Amino acid sequence: MPPAAIVPLTTAGFALPLCTNVLTTGFIIFKIWRTAHLSGGDASLASTRRIAHGAIMIIVESGALYLVTQLILVVLISLGHPAEAIVAEAAVQVYVSRARFFLRFSSPLP
Repeated sequence: MPPAAIVPLTTAGFALPLCTNVLTTGFIIFKIWRTAHLSGGDASLASTRRIAHGAIMIIVESGALYLVTQLILVVLISLGHPAEAIVAEAAVQVYVSRARFFLRFSSPLP
């Protein structure tokens, strides 16, 4: 647990990326949804809507574990609950696995 003097700083350090994640995920989902629904009622665009819905689900699922873990961590740190140490260890595993996932797909092709 962080010392009481830096709990507000620690809370802010975890809450700001959490807010960024929520906002960017929401904006991406809204943009995909809006693009799919502004395409009109054309029957040939039904597959486009289905693809857009699939993309939204992938985005939501990929950020859900990160979001929930970080939300629980922020709440526990704010409350000064001793379970924060346990969740912090789990959060590190989530952060590392997420970073490895993105590094694997962002590296240039050989």
